[in-house]
Parts: sequence; C-alpha cells; structure tokens
Amino acid sequence: MHLAIRQFRQIALMLTLLIAFASSVALAQSGIGNGDSNWITVENVKKQGNTLIFSEVQIEGDGWLVIHPFMNGAPNGDRVVGRTFLESGTNSDVEIEIHKGIAAGEMMIVMLHSDSNKNGEFDFIFIDERNVMDLAVFEGATMIGHAIPAPFSRTNFLNNRLMPAPLHYQSLSTISEQIRARELSPVMLTEHMLERVNRLDADLLSYATVTDELARAQAILAEQEILQCNYRGPLHGVPVALKDLCFTKDVKTMGGLKVRRDFIPGYDATVVERLRNAGAVLLGKLNLTEGALSAYNPDFPIPKNPWGETLWVGVSSSGSGVAVAAGLCFAAIGTDTGGSIRYPSMANGVTGLKPTYGRVSRYGVLPLAESLDHVGPMARSVADVAAMYNAIAGFDDKDETSLATGPVIIPPLIGTELKGLRLGIDRAWFSNGTDTGLLQAIEKAILKFSELGMECVEVQLPQEGPMEYRNLWLPLTGYEAFQAHKDFFPSRAQEYGGYLRAVLEIGMKMSHAEYVEATQKRGEFNKRFNAELKKVDAVICPSGGMVFEVDSAAQYGDAEAMKEVVKHFQGQFTIPADLAGTPTLSLPCGFNDQLQPYVMQLLGNNLAEATLCRIGNAYQSVTQWHLCHPDL
Repeated sequence: MHLAIRQFRQIALMLTLLIAFASSVALAQSGIGNGDSNWITVENVKKQGNTLIFSEVQIEGDGWLVIHPFMNGAPNGDRVVGRTFLESGTNSDVEIEIHKGIAAGEMMIVMLHSDSNKNGEFDFIFIDERNVMDLAVFEGATMIGHAIPAPFSRTNFLNNRLMPAPLHYQSLSTISEQIRARELSPVMLTEHMLERVNRLDADLLSYATVTDELARAQAILAEQEILQCNYRGPLHGVPVALKDLCFTKDVKTMGGLKVRRDFIPGYDATVVERLRNAGAVLLGKLNLTEGALSAYNPDFPIPKNPWGETLWVGVSSSGSGVAVAAGLCFAAIGTDTGGSIRYPSMANGVTGLKPTYGRVSRYGVLPLAESLDHVGPMARSVADVAAMYNAIAGFDDKDETSLATGPVIIPPLIGTELKGLRLGIDRAWFSNGTDTGLLQAIEKAILKFSELGMECVEVQLPQEGPMEYRNLWLPLTGYEAFQAHKDFFPSRAQEYGGYLRAVLEIGMKMSHAEYVEATQKRGEFNKRFNAELKKVDAVICPSGGMVFEVDSAAQYGDAEAMKEVVKHFQGQFTIPADLAGTPTLSLPCGFNDQLQPYVMQLLGNNLAEATLCRIGNAYQSVTQWHLCHPDL
C-alpha cells in the first residue's frame, strides 16, 4: 500500500512539476511570480470523522490552507471542499472540516493560498490517492511551486495588491466581472465575506440572521453553473443581503418586531425569489427599526455606524446601510416609506435607489404603510444599484400595486455625456436648515453636473417645512400601519416599543373619513410636486440632512430623546417622493472634517430610474466619493 502511494506520488510529482514549470513561464510573462515563494510544511495528516487534522504545521507568511479535488493534473471542477486561515509561524493540530465529499477517481490536493505573498504564488503541500477520506493516516510531503492554471484564478482572491481596494470593498460590478471571467471563485468570495461578517458584525450588529449554510450552498451552485457556461448575469455568485422585512423561505423574518421574533415564512418574497433566480448568494437578513418605522424595539440591537459608533445609522434600513458601508455585503435590499433608503444611505455614505412606487414588488415584504412602501437596492455605486434593480424590478401579479407599464431594465451605463438633460435647483428649499458643509458639497456637485453638459434650471418645489410634511405623512402611515398590525395590536400592545405603539394608536383612533381626507391632501400635494419635477430630468437636494450623534435612548424610542432626533430628520427632502411615489437616487458627495459622509439626492420623474442612474453614474465616473470606505 505504502509503496503504491510512493510510486503514485512520484508520478504526480513529475506531472505537477511540469505543470508548475509551464505555469511559472506564463506567470513570468504576465509579470507575476518573479520572486521567492512562501513555504509550508506538515508533519502528518490524519482523518477523524469528516475532519482532517494537520499536525505541526509550519508556515512562512499568512495564508489559506485550502483543500481541492484533483484529477488528471488539475483541480477537478475547481471545487473547494475545505479551508482554514493560518497565521505565520507554527500551528499545532490544524483542523479542516470537509464540507463535501471526494468522488471516486478524484485525488486530493491541499494548497497554501498566500495572503501576504507579493508574487501571488501558491504552495502545494501534498497530493495523495483517490478517496482520501477513506485513509486513516497518511504522510505529508512538502513541495514548493507556482499555481496550477485553473478555471478560477485564486491569485486575485487573496492578493489585494492587484486591486485598488480590499476585496470586500470592491464594487459589485467589479466583482461580477471577475466572476464572469472566472478570475474569482464565488465559493472563495463567499467564504471570505462570511469570515468578515463573523469577525466584525459582533460589534457592528448589522445582521439579524447570518445564513451561512444557505450562502455556501448557493456559492457552490453558482460556481458549478458558471463553469458549465450557464452564466445568469451580473449578480451570479455575488454575496448580497436582505433587509429583515423580506420573507425568506425557512429563514427567520422578524421585521424588528418582538411579536414576530419566531416567524419563519414558508415562501420567498418576490424580491428574494428574483435574487435567487439571478444567482445571487444570500449572506443573511439585516437588522432594522421596529416594523420599519423610526425607533428600535428594546429586544433588538441597534446597528453601529462604521464611520463612528456614536453616529446615527439612519432609520429602518440601517442594517442595510451599515452592511454595505462596512464591506459585509456587496449590495443590500432596503425599503423606504418616509426616507428609509435615503437616510441610511446618507448616514453610512452609500448609494441608494428608491424606485418608482410599484416598480419593485412588495409581495412577501412586511408592510409599514402599503401606499407608501417602496423596495429598492443599496450598494457602493450607481452601477451596482442598477444591477440590483434590473434583477428585482418588473411586474408581479401577486402584488396588486405592481406596475405593468413602462421600460423596466436600466441599460448599460456608459459615458459621462449629459448634454440635453436638465437639472432642477431650488436653493431656497434645500438650503433651509441644512448643514453649511453639505450645502457646499452640493454646490460643487452642481458645478460638476454643469461641466458634464447638464442645463441647470431654477424650479420651485412645494415649500412646506419638515413638520408640515410630517403632519401630512403621519396620518397616512398611522392608519395603514394599524391595518397591517391588526393581528397583533392592540391585543399584544405590551410587546411593542413605545414609538411604534404611539403611531399605531394614532391609526387605531382614525376614522375612515379622516383617512380619505388625508389621502385627498396627499393628492393635492402630489400635483404640485410632480408639476415641478416634469420641468426637468432631475432635481438635486440633500438625501436627508446630515448625520448626527445620537444615544440609545432616542433610538429605542424614548419620547423626550426622540424629540431631538426628529429635529434632524429634515423630512422635506424624503417624504415628498414617498407621497408621490417618484424615484430617487442618493449619491455620496463628500465628507466633513470629522469624516462624516455628505450624501445628496436626485429626485426623478415617475419611471425615470434609467435617467437618474445615467446622471448619477456620470457623476461617479468623474468623482471618487463613492469609493471611500471606513477603515475596518
């Protein structure tokens, strides 16, 4: 038996050295692989159940120990069946659990994927015979060489020198192209993101539930499909996350509500179903305020702003904003009823698209106020939110408010020419009570849009102040929220936080006639608002004011503490587009001296998502604010 193994190793060694030589030539020609390799030695390896135990592992340089199936001189299908990260030095009894078995006829190769290797080389530890899991004990053999060419290159995965930013801060669009070109493995990418979530989110608290098993299974499937030339599109193999309002089959969907703490739906929301169909990898569900209103239930954690833990994180899509900004997913689903995509985009410095009402299905999304609720994406760039939007938008016969008219897909965002488009400006409206630094950032953005060819036009939007907008919005929200919570309120009122309970009580006391009157006032406002929007292609304004410091008492809905928070909401910038159902695009546009983000907003006409994204992408093509990220 041992003789056969040694003979096999000699043959395998010869094959591997030949491949390594060819690889080294190719790598040298490409400018990679012209230096010393890291090294690793293993005393022995033994099997215990589905775990391989490596004894006395010595490693020079940090790196990943990764197990691949191996057949005919190359990784078989590039599957990864086990992995662990090692730090430089001696590591005793390193254990790797095998997540997926080795098929008959396959051999096993264990590689060191160097994290710090400046040349991007790999080190091979051993190659052994088929069905390695049937061996109780086998010897290790050290071998140093270059990477074997494989369907997915592992070099780009850990060698961040080749990238302008760390992998987890790359844009969805960049990651997507690398996956499509088989330069980046969805399996390795997902493992990297899960490791980062598990390491950082204990402090950031953006995730309500991490679906690691689901994510791994989806990543494996995505990798197999892509290798079989079954590429589904820009989200295929890309790790994303969901606001915990979206029904996800067999996964808790709590909505920040104590009354739904144990709720596990038996089906997917349409938006989740469409993300699955697009091949996205679902990392988990993201925390939010109670029922998607403005304050948190005392039984739920408050996400921490990655730019500063005492800073506000926005309202209900707070977990989505934090996860995107902190590099814990490449994009996230948010919802917006009074500003809950815009505020978290502003607070966390990310890009957010609130689509036209009815453009993205609300089926399977826990409602706050059905006539005001919008579902949309948050990500690092306009190109990223456009890719997400294209996957989730479109008519859905399961949602009675879903729109069946107008173009859905945002075409490829190419070029920066904006000649012929008109930018609406109402300085009297957006300057009232707005931070001076943010105003200066918006004025610089206006100049940039002008340089890109846009005609700047004065408009006059409805001049209601923050409280007037709130007084128009609150009765509608209270009445509709009470209808949505009838199964639990008031019968389980004691399980609600104070702020949501107060809003539900407003709705409970309203008559239908009062609701009709509020709806009529909304219609009158919408006519005035839309009339000004139609004069231009977009109106520029703040995304929702300026991020501010806030304590936990206010975020948990303490009545007195909330009064101070409400002053900062500046609902005149967010509520109008929810009342009118028109699309908006939030864009980072600078920072203050304390490195707190400035974010502006473009207001668009109904069904004008493509125009907004064209304008926003042109701006991001000539600026770099969206590329900035917290140092985490």
